[in-house]
Parts: sequence; C-alpha cells; structure tokens
Amino acid sequence: MRNNNSKFPEDLRPSDDRELELLIHCARARVEPERAERIRELAGSGLDWQRLSLLAQRNGLSPLLYSHLQQVAPGLMPVEHWENLRDYFQKNSAFSLLLTGELLRLIKSLRESGIEAVPYKGPAIAAKLYGNQALRQYCDLDILIRERDVWRASELLAARGYEPHFDIPEKKRAAFVRLSYVQLFRRDAGRMLIELHWAIAPRFFGVPFDIEAMWRRLHTTTLISETIAFPCSEDLLVMLCVHGAKDCWEKLEWVGAVAELLHDEQSLDWDLVFAQARELRCRRLLELGLLLAHGLFESPLPVQVTATRHADKLTGVAKQVVERFANTSAWSPSFSERVRFHLGLKDSFTQQARHCLRLAMTTTPVDWSALSLPGPLSFAYPLLRAIRLTRKYGLNHERARGSQQPRSNHAA
Repeated sequence: MRNNNSKFPEDLRPSDDRELELLIHCARARVEPERAERIRELAGSGLDWQRLSLLAQRNGLSPLLYSHLQQVAPGLMPVEHWENLRDYFQKNSAFSLLLTGELLRLIKSLRESGIEAVPYKGPAIAAKLYGNQALRQYCDLDILIRERDVWRASELLAARGYEPHFDIPEKKRAAFVRLSYVQLFRRDAGRMLIELHWAIAPRFFGVPFDIEAMWRRLHTTTLISETIAFPCSEDLLVMLCVHGAKDCWEKLEWVGAVAELLHDEQSLDWDLVFAQARELRCRRLLELGLLLAHGLFESPLPVQVTATRHADKLTGVAKQVVERFANTSAWSPSFSERVRFHLGLKDSFTQQARHCLRLAMTTTPVDWSALSLPGPLSFAYPLLRAIRLTRKYGLNHERARGSQQPRSNHAA
C-alpha cells in the first residue's frame, strides 16, 4: 500500500524533458484517458521527434511507443519518423514471433527429454506483463534449468544446430556450472541466440537465488495459446530487480516491467518478497527497483520500503539512473564504474568485501583459456585472474576509457 509519509520523492520524472516524459507515459501496458490526453498534448508541442525515436530505441521501448501513439495520437508524429517507427514495429513483431515459436519448441523438446525448463524474460514476460509478446524488444531467449540438467540441455541445443559460446572440456564442466550462471548458444550466423541459465546472476554478485524454491512456486501463463510454467510474481519481482541492478538499470523498459508487475499490488505477498531479500542479502537492491518504479510510474511502495534507512542514498542513485535514460546513447560503464554501482547496492560492508573478493577470485573460461594449467596447479587460477584483471582494468586503462565515455545528447 502507498504510505503518504514516505521519505522517497513522489516523482523522479524530469520536468524539463518532454521527449522522455512522453516515453515514460507510453512505457506501460495500458494508457488511461488522462494519460492519453497528456500524450496528445506533448505530441503536439513541437517535440524533437528524432531524439524521441532514438530514446525509444535505446531504452527498449519502440514497440510500446508505436502502439500507444497509434491508438491515442495518430497523425501527430511527422510522417518520416512515423514510418520508421512503424517499420521497426513490424520487423520486431515478425522477429518476436520467430523467437516465440523457437522458445515453445525448445521448452517442449526439453520437457520430452525429462528436463524442466522455465522461460525467463523475453517473449514470456512480454506476454505476461503487456499481453502481447511483440510489445517488447529482445534479441535472445533466456531459459532457466536446474544445474544437474545443464549438459543434457546443452547436448539437446547442439543437436538443434546451436553452438556454445564457450567450449568447456569435460574436466572443467563441474567448475563451470559451480562458478558460472549462464551459457550462450548461437545459431543461424548469430541471428538466433539462446541463454541457458541455472542461476540469475554471477557467483561474485552474491545473490544466491533459490532456484528449487522457485520451482515449487511456479505459476502458469499463456504464450500463443500454449500454457507454460512461469515464475510466480514474487519470484519474478526479485529476478527483475536483480537483473536490472546487475546491468546497472541500463534501460527504462526494465523499470516499466517492474511497474507492470506491481500494477496489482494486492496480489503480491510482500512478506515473501522481503523474506527472500533478507535471505539473499539484496534488500537495498530490491528497494532501488521499487523506488524507480514508484518515482517514474507511480507504482505504490510497500510499507517495508517507506521505512528504509537508506532513502537518501537510494534516491541519489535513482536520479543518476534516470539521467542516463535521457541519453540517446546507451551508457557504457567502465569496469570501476560498474563495480562502484554494485557495491553501492550491497546491504553491508561485509557484503561489499565479499563481492570484491569473489569478483577477483571467481575464475571463468576466459581465465582458463588464457593459460592452461595442469590439474595439480589449478589452484593458481584465482591468482592469475587477479593479475589479469589488474592488467586489463588498471588505473591507466580506466583514465583512458573515462575520456572516451559518450556524452549526454540531452541539453541541460
């Protein structure tokens, strides 16, 4: 429920950015009459339509922008920009249909092989939150399985023509599954991408999401007349906030997805949500996602958030995230910027220290391929990783990269 005594600001939307305001109004499944009137008012006020189109593309919102402008403000967008937006919508719709068909075939094949699989993000979440898988931009398919099924599922994908991003030798497979969380597969010259997950974040990120508990709480949803298993709303909320924080909340659409999930607040078991956040040690991370949805989409905040002692700091982080949404170029954080962002969302100094230690010591196939060590010397891989990261992301590198960061295209 909304708490009128919240320490958080009621509105994070920039008051002097009409293009971003219109995009935020369109970044939702439904547009009520009052909001539709504001969209028409903004569309008729001399917008920078080129910038709006670029913002929509960069924030993953072109399909929703087209859909709502077509419904509530037809004819107000200049023809050239309208045709480009319409063409993109049609291409995205066709590609989403292709991906959805492949997803359903893969889920069926995995099930027939005795492998339980749950779609994660992509067309399934688009259908659940927006009612139409074509209203979301995505370029790959994310599928969750259990750890024990990783290599059987990999063989099934290989039989369907997919090639893994990392070719993991058999002696390294157990370590790969223990230390990693996803394997990427490609087909059709890279046009078809599959991400096979057995966790929702890297080990160093320090959020040990309980996949088995998620399996016990599965619900169902409909995707092109097919009924598929899907995470319950409470699990999905945590998963979306973890994904957003892991990738530094790069896109506005990710916040919109959280807001859509919060639309029917009464159906959420907030005690379960915050029990998970406490167990996973990711409360501050969760609170940031809820704050963004509240400040940009008026989603109600639960009382557990309004009483937080981190309000001022989280508000500052949220404002920085929103500023990046106004940039027509995607934010490309340096290694140190990404680490600082992640550390700022840890619940304690202890968690910050563990994050840094795991980041430095958790080896990957990149480390294994950099230098092949015999079994008795494999203990040295973490040390080699620390050296490699220091050389790759040292201070001089950070300074050089910082001078190349894209500037905001939004005038102050």
